[in-house]
Amino acid sequence: MTSNSVSKSAKDEVRLASSHTLRTGWRKSLTMEWLGQTAASLFWIASVLTYGVTSNGDWLQLFAATSWFAANIASPTGPFGRRTDTPSR
Repeated sequence: MTSNSVSKSAKDEVRLASSHTLRTGWRKSLTMEWLGQTAASLFWIASVLTYGVTSNGDWLQLFAATSWFAANIASPTGPFGRRTDTPSR
């Protein structure tokens, strides 16, 4: 086996693993838990905006709700696109 064939198979393995991570990550995002968390964060943002941002506490509420929403959006594939539920090789 030449170094080119090893290199090519390693690249193919990385590509397939990366594709699998994205598919399973987005499948995870469609769970009731994830959908509920995301909906709750959006309703919190809407509530703060509906009642108005008139004090420092309102800004903190908006920041917290937006951070929660951003964390939910970032979570399906884990940090930097890696799944966190499987050990790395």
